[in-house]
Amino acid sequence: MPFAFFAWATIIRPEGQFWFIAFSIAYLVRFRRKRKDLIMYLICLAVFLLVLSPIVMHRVECCESDMIFDRIVGEIKNYFPQEPIEQNENNIVTPEEPIEQNENIAYGPNWINGIKLFGWSLIPVFIIFVPIGLIPIFKHLKYPNYLLVLVPTVIAIPIMYSVSIAPDTRYVYPLFPIFCVISLFGIKWIVDNFDNKKLILGIIIFSIIIGSMIFLDFKKIDYGYDEKSYEISKIIIKDIKGVNDNSIAAQFFKLIEIENGGPIIESAGQISERYKINQIYAKPFTSLDEFIEFGKKEGVTHLVIDNNYNMQDFFIDVYDNEEKYQYLLKEYDSEEHGYNYHVKKFKINYEYFNEK
Repeated sequence: MPFAFFAWATIIRPEGQFWFIAFSIAYLVRFRRKRKDLIMYLICLAVFLLVLSPIVMHRVECCESDMIFDRIVGEIKNYFPQEPIEQNENNIVTPEEPIEQNENIAYGPNWINGIKLFGWSLIPVFIIFVPIGLIPIFKHLKYPNYLLVLVPTVIAIPIMYSVSIAPDTRYVYPLFPIFCVISLFGIKWIVDNFDNKKLILGIIIFSIIIGSMIFLDFKKIDYGYDEKSYEISKIIIKDIKGVNDNSIAAQFFKLIEIENGGPIIESAGQISERYKINQIYAKPFTSLDEFIEFGKKEGVTHLVIDNNYNMQDFFIDVYDNEEKYQYLLKEYDSEEHGYNYHVKKFKINYEYFNEK
């Protein structure tokens, strides 16, 4: 049954296959000597493939991709220099001339941000008890204790990659059940070092509850802020044909398009959806001129710029010093309308830009 669940998890998210890999390694390490146990593993493998195969075959037939292994291979390719792409009239991505190597362009994940986010996700409880819990586990590193090291290590590989690409703590959640078990080892290790075990356990439980309440209050999500950002997005989306993708407001554009009738679906069995607004991935660009030159070919008409952490310095400079950029006509400034979320919308005057 666990291997059937691993297959279903892989169907839902391709990262689910790492659960299969982790438990396969654990099983083979634990039961590698007896022939009947190896036969049992082959049965488990067959169950995994039987559950997975129909969906994979269907996806390949209708979409020309299994959306599992192809996605993993595609993400690995992000580590290597890429070619610029353009979309033809059939919405098919094709390579143009190879771009020059630029050491300032970051391909692949930002591991530093991933590690920071991973650390933040451990606060306030796991950051204390997981390291302590590893002490007794490593002291007695045998079955089943080593599973608490092996399984999260294997599963952490795609998780670290995911949070490095898209900083969101939800990608770390699959590790939380294991962290809970490791934390229990840490709590037990602390309690065993005191005579008055009940008192120490009570203090730990009380500290966990109070610490969690304080942290949740500190990290409380301002849903009103998101509502206002969405409200602003509905205002500034007007007349935009192409735009940079890295503002908070731009994250709502596809949702707004769906509300207004949705994207164009190419044909039955194809998932190449075309939205009216072409959002250009801004991360690889190192200057505003470089982005606008590329955007001109891709139909970019506007820049939507706020001061969030995803913005490169050259976008922030436009936000702070708009008067320097005569070829950018400001059409909207949320601050002038009393909103807490500050975003500016600029229309690109390509005639002035070319003269510059």
